[in-house]
Amino acid sequence: MRNWLSLGLFLMSFFLFGCSSEKEIKVYRLAKGKELNSPDLASGEHEQENLPIPRVASAGISWQIPSSWEEKPAGGMRKGSFSARGGVDISAIFLEGNVGGDLANVNRWRQQINLSPWSANDFSEAVVNVRTELGEGQLVDFATGEFSGDRIVAVLVPYKHGIWFFKMTGDYRSVEAQTDAFQEYLHSIHR
Repeated sequence: MRNWLSLGLFLMSFFLFGCSSEKEIKVYRLAKGKELNSPDLASGEHEQENLPIPRVASAGISWQIPSSWEEKPAGGMRKGSFSARGGVDISAIFLEGNVGGDLANVNRWRQQINLSPWSANDFSEAVVNVRTELGEGQLVDFATGEFSGDRIVAVLVPYKHGIWFFKMTGDYRSVEAQTDAFQEYLHSIHR
């Protein structure tokens, strides 16, 4: 009985005094070279809200968009997001590593518009090599129907420690109407 009473008092004191009423979670970051017992860490100067937002290494490129395109807020994986006449969606995405390889990425896009995956041979026959200021890229162009349906035109460019994907998606005729503007956009990309 005495053990139960001791256990009960311990648990009660734990719940009364061991839990803080503070509901805010604080996040601290330690800059390289800082010591854990540094006075500015103890004072809370490095709370998450006071830290500068780190820049993504891939953000070191820039581009000009055609005057007929509308810039949309970039977010998630998109470093650039645009729309063009006819509901065409244009994206610029940077992913680190090889993210499964070019064929796997193209087959994900083909799946988005309900096309069967390409084999390695299909891919090598369809891809067109293109030159960008970032380096050699590969252009793919496919649609759900001949001169109709959904269409994707994309360029994959290995760059530094990852891959840039510049992709245009929409109905066949609307994408066709934007191919010159897409090429203009690709030629404007620079470091």
